[in-house]
Amino acid sequence: EKSSLVRVPEPEASVYTNVPEPEASVCTNEDKSAIAARNGVNGPAEQDQQKQPIIVGDWEYIGAFKGPICLKPKGNSSSSGSTPSHLFQCDSRRYRGQLEIRVNAGRNGLTGINELPLEEYLYGVVGREVSSGWPLEALKAQAIIARTYAVRGLNRHISEGYNLCSTTNCQAYGGYDYEAESIIRSVKETSGQVLLDNQGQLAVTLYHSNSGGYTENNVNVFGADLPYLRGGPDPYSLGYGLSDWSYSTVVNGKNSRGEDGLRNLLLRNNPSFGLVDSIELVKYPSGRVDSVIIKDDRGNTITMTGGSFGSLFNPNYATVSRERVMGRLFDLNTDAAIAMLNGHGERIIQQGGVRQLAVVSASGVSQGLAGVETNYFVVGADGKYLRPKAPQTLEFKGRGWGHGVGLSQWGAYGMAQQGFKYQEILDFYYPGTQLSR
Repeated sequence: EKSSLVRVPEPEASVYTNVPEPEASVCTNEDKSAIAARNGVNGPAEQDQQKQPIIVGDWEYIGAFKGPICLKPKGNSSSSGSTPSHLFQCDSRRYRGQLEIRVNAGRNGLTGINELPLEEYLYGVVGREVSSGWPLEALKAQAIIARTYAVRGLNRHISEGYNLCSTTNCQAYGGYDYEAESIIRSVKETSGQVLLDNQGQLAVTLYHSNSGGYTENNVNVFGADLPYLRGGPDPYSLGYGLSDWSYSTVVNGKNSRGEDGLRNLLLRNNPSFGLVDSIELVKYPSGRVDSVIIKDDRGNTITMTGGSFGSLFNPNYATVSRERVMGRLFDLNTDAAIAMLNGHGERIIQQGGVRQLAVVSASGVSQGLAGVETNYFVVGADGKYLRPKAPQTLEFKGRGWGHGVGLSQWGAYGMAQQGFKYQEILDFYYPGTQLSR
């Protein structure tokens, strides 16, 4: 079985094994060697002003080491059950396997690397990505795409001394604390299964939280045109976690919650930007915003991606709730006019009100996604239209959470709730792929 080296969150000061094994503390000295101490119960090793170790309480000084320190339990940290005989704890998070501590010269600190079998690594990925209380078939689908994603990217960080990181740059990995019986069962009952494309290669098993009812084409987000990652309607995601969200704010000044409005946010990186005059959304057929074009009353223009526009109001997606999630699948309502460009480069102006993406037919009639005529009007080639007043308020009406490519986790949940098996879930989100061991 393959083993994985997973970089875990940076150890601040200490790394402990669980009792009854001796505890160990690791820190760095001036020449960036690593220092270890053990057999203590009162606290970690510390450093004095001369960068020499001070042993606190009953700690026993071991020594300084130029190379990595490997903390390996005497027993076996792997087990057939859900509770291993030994665990490591690094900055309050517990891990199976063994832990290697290396000096990170670039950050003047330590790097912790968790070594464990690939299948046990998946326990901490599946449990971190979805709830252990979800239907088993949804958990199995998640286990297979997580395994495929991990194997496909196993050498992503090999030059840095480990295989995978523990963040969403690879896959979120939470270690032992995110395990549960249902999670372990989903991994074991799909042991070794991966998804292959029609060329027999490992598929790119991208996934996200909720599609908002329409998955996205991979080519629109990540560039590659993959036949099994093309967007389409996804009714199974509707009605579940974050399938819809909203947020209201102002264009100028601060809103009633004391939060900066759009112009204040733009001024942070564009200090000469004037009063907002117009906002234009460029959308994909899925309804996701590709780009936002903002013009001021001085002739300045700012263009940014839909994701960057959303993150202005919710930096790093710090608030993930129905009140403010800021994905890319949204409509923007205002007390003035919003312009939209459809896939043909035609401009559509909307005077307030809730909108769907509009596409202009050959007859010139503006139609929504369902073919229903809307109240949009199209600007002619001469660009003449009645100039509306500048917008003062903004209201986001959004759907979904994440990039929208591949499997929707809440959609998989919805399918499992309706009785679909994991094979059918994978067929729906990755059409044309096949399971293999």
